[in-house]
Amino acid sequence: MDLNKAANELTSQADLISPSACEPFHKYHGHVSYPELAEMSEKKQRFLTVAPFKCTWNEDLRFREAGRGCIAFEAFAQNDVTLVFREQVGSHNYHYKMDNSPNYTIILGSHRNRRLKIEVNGQTVVDIAGVGLCCSSSFQSYWISIYDGLISIGEGRYPFQNMVGQWLDSKPNFSVQYIGLSSWDKHVGYKNIIILPLTQHHASLWSQVGCKEYEVESGKEFAILDIDNDGLGKWELPNFLESWDFSDVMFIVGAERKIVPAHKVILNAYGDFSTNSSSENVINLPAKTYPVLHALLEYIYSGQTKVVESQFDSLRDLSVQFQVLSLIKRCNEISDRFKNKRKLFDSGMKVEILSSSCEVQQSGLFPLEEPAVVGKLKQFLANGEYSDVNIYVEGHGLVARSHKLILSMWSTPFAKMFTGGMVESKSADVTFRDVSSEAFSAMLHFMYSGELEIEKDKMDSLLIPLMLLADEFEIIFLQQECCKCLLECISEHRIYIATALCSLSFSIGALGKTVTGCCTGKKFFSGAKHPDLSRVGVVLLEEDHPSRLSCILQILWTRPQKILKKLLNVLTLTSHNLLQDTVCPILVAIASLPSCKVVEETCKRKISMHFDYCTTASTDFVQLDETTFRDILQHVDMTVTSEEKVLDAILMWSMQASEICGWLAVDELLNSLTPEQLFGKRLPSFDNLLPLVRFPLMPSHLLEKLEKSRLGEHILIFGQLVKEAVQHCSVGSKLIGKDQKSQHRRSSFKELQYMCDGDNNGVIYFSGTSYGEHQWINPVLAKKIAVTASSPTCRYTDPKALVSRVYQPTSFAGPRIEDGRSRTWWMVDIGQDHQLMCNYYTFRHDGSANFPRSWAFQGSMDGENWTNLRVHENDHTVCRPGQFASWPVLGPNSLLPFRFFRIILTAPTTGESNNWNLCICFIELYGYFH
Repeated sequence: MDLNKAANELTSQADLISPSACEPFHKYHGHVSYPELAEMSEKKQRFLTVAPFKCTWNEDLRFREAGRGCIAFEAFAQNDVTLVFREQVGSHNYHYKMDNSPNYTIILGSHRNRRLKIEVNGQTVVDIAGVGLCCSSSFQSYWISIYDGLISIGEGRYPFQNMVGQWLDSKPNFSVQYIGLSSWDKHVGYKNIIILPLTQHHASLWSQVGCKEYEVESGKEFAILDIDNDGLGKWELPNFLESWDFSDVMFIVGAERKIVPAHKVILNAYGDFSTNSSSENVINLPAKTYPVLHALLEYIYSGQTKVVESQFDSLRDLSVQFQVLSLIKRCNEISDRFKNKRKLFDSGMKVEILSSSCEVQQSGLFPLEEPAVVGKLKQFLANGEYSDVNIYVEGHGLVARSHKLILSMWSTPFAKMFTGGMVESKSADVTFRDVSSEAFSAMLHFMYSGELEIEKDKMDSLLIPLMLLADEFEIIFLQQECCKCLLECISEHRIYIATALCSLSFSIGALGKTVTGCCTGKKFFSGAKHPDLSRVGVVLLEEDHPSRLSCILQILWTRPQKILKKLLNVLTLTSHNLLQDTVCPILVAIASLPSCKVVEETCKRKISMHFDYCTTASTDFVQLDETTFRDILQHVDMTVTSEEKVLDAILMWSMQASEICGWLAVDELLNSLTPEQLFGKRLPSFDNLLPLVRFPLMPSHLLEKLEKSRLGEHILIFGQLVKEAVQHCSVGSKLIGKDQKSQHRRSSFKELQYMCDGDNNGVIYFSGTSYGEHQWINPVLAKKIAVTASSPTCRYTDPKALVSRVYQPTSFAGPRIEDGRSRTWWMVDIGQDHQLMCNYYTFRHDGSANFPRSWAFQGSMDGENWTNLRVHENDHTVCRPGQFASWPVLGPNSLLPFRFFRIILTAPTTGESNNWNLCICFIELYGYFH
């Protein structure tokens, strides 16, 4: 169906909502009642106005599929444009603040039009400043989509364009369907409300809607423009009903010998249409009429059909002939109703037949998503039966014998390739260059099953290549599934990075995809889709099986104009088991993909929360573009131990440093280089980013050094900012709070510095004072921290004794068997809401002679996955009973925040007996506490 025609037909239904007999709501038609809406009087148009603290509902204002849909609308308000998504319609007096049922609430222009908020069941989960704001001078266009807990929000007429925020619910509500339009303390006007399905080909659909304003149908109190799935996607399966596109079999039906085209892969997925005739591509049905055959095919291609009662038995016989089991079952059920209530059916009436899968809403492209049907489709992909196209990957060979119809249903680019008169439309062979054959195969399997079916040990290795393929071929559902899986990997700390990689160039497009015909070298994709991608290298290792150290992700780009393949040299990793290592490369890789916004925002937040580590463990972050780096520096969750770290990071990014360095090293370089030579094209960016450093928070002695530095001498803005900070320090507390530059970041850390063994400066002592609020009491008894041991609690394995200030002559943790090995440890949990970047630790030996010689000091965020902070091998520091001993934690790991810490034996102690006992009576931790 022509999309313009479809949209025009639907405009008669209108797309505005006005209240129906709801006292709190006011309908405006012509004259308006308050000054802000005066300009609308000229348009003579209806729109809905929601009064303060109210919400309007309507049975028609809902997604067609629970948990999945999109609403586009225009709103006019000073603040708090509020939409509520819940499982059932709310009452007339409903307000989201009093709702106890499951719901998502999205507030545009919250906090007096300053923030975007997302609430789940009344709890705030997203609170972002400066985006998704309201407009009080005219109507502003917005859109909100929900896909299995993935909430996307944007501005403008077209969904998934101008996205301002995304959030993924780790425990999604798959049942939300009804939409309430609400407000806070000001009136909110709504109009041009459009409900859209999340179809495979909604990108083309969305370009057709929202481009004009719609009038309310005469005599109606309200109306909603509800765009249906049917007929709006050119490549949906129902549109191939009796179509010659990709057809490879035809029916000759009736005495008139009418020819009806069809598709073997579809027919045989739902039944058995094999034929014994001389021509396997022709099925003769001389005894059947065309309406009966049409009803059969319509049921297969769309999941529903209608047939007059007199032809019902003939349709059932035809379904039995071709073993269309689903239709046979439905016909038998209807026949039973015929027998019981024959009088209800008049001769000549049409009987409607719906597949069971049509009664429950489906998300894929096939109307009959029954296990048997999906199983047959997967079988056809595996054995190549009824295939009409061979998919090759250069360097790998044949990947699959596929079906143009299936590929076209999922992917508009594939459909255009096979129908646009290009060489691929006439050829049975298509070759893809410079793509991952495994990722391509995984994409094909998704297109046949509708599910992401990847072995667990290969999941991480294929996610990003698969995501880029899904983006290139516009397979929306696959993009969403990949994004969700990648977020789960990031959140579960399952991603690792290699320490060194050589570069591998990909040619044009996402993953440098080039498609050629079997006989020609014609490029299907032209133009660089990712021209700004610098060289990126990522290797991921599987945390579930760390002993294998198997490389599971290899992604490398060079600029498209440098199409030179290079050998990929993957170095496996032995101890860098930290997700932060991969965040920057992933962010560089997906920055230009609109479908990966949720992953992009998650990566930005990860970097901002681990800023010290991400900017000192490697120089990957210098590959970020200026906008992304600025977003990280301004992120509300920015966590950094000192503003000097921020300055160092900006300097390294601006000079595109290949090695970690601080401002002192950069200052020394200015002795022989000019700023233009040092920073090159990024010098203007350096001037733009430098004000993001909060110089007034730096100590005065550091400001004095910066004031006398070459940076201040050669770079004007640097000198000005330092001078202002020095003046601020001289004024003191008078300016505190008046300028953001003088305010500590929301996620700042408190430094707890080691001074001497047994001092009162550590985290455990600090928690015992209720974080500086009162006199010290044992923090285990106060339930500020928790201490556990590898052996059960007893008289000599006492958690509270380990953090007391009193010497315990006998205090030990005994061994336990873990993974077939004997392990002994003491573990400290500093609390759910606290983290520590540990740079020093102390313990005290008890009165025994079992001195430890080999052990590890480790940190963890979840108490299960551990990172070595310091490893001791044959360490003879502890050699006396009751001795204190302290060690610094060096390297990038000292800049990683952890909640759990433990000391674990890696070899027996010196004792003659019980040499796997860890005999410690005191422990203390130091560093940056949050």
